[in-house]
Amino acid sequence: MLSVHLSGISGLALAAWLKETLNVPFMFFSDRVDALGEAARLGALGSLLKPMEIQQVLPAIYTALVRAGEIRRLRQVELDLSRALKNSRSLSMAIGLLMQRFEISADHTLMRPCAAIAAATG
Repeated sequence: MLSVHLSGISGLALAAWLKETLNVPFMFFSDRVDALGEAARLGALGSLLKPMEIQQVLPAIYTALVRAGEIRRLRQVELDLSRALKNSRSLSMAIGLLMQRFEISADHTLMRPCAAIAAATG
């Protein structure tokens, strides 16, 4: 939870640094609506307008924590999919090389790789 106005540094600048450098989720509070709009553009998971009451703060923090978990899971899915795509490309290249080398079809290569190569090398 960050204030837009911090002593010696802009809360908005700190939020940008946290996001870029540490990938830390953040929320803002301020007495200025326009500052909260800027916080949202920076990726704040939530914001509160001062003066605040505890009935507002706890649900906002809970919601931000849930969103942060969802974002973390989505980033992991993205990483897993990127790895799978890279592995798939490597497999496709290997299959293509086998097909070319042994002059066999994709079906033969995928269905029975060893048998297809053995048949091609006779």
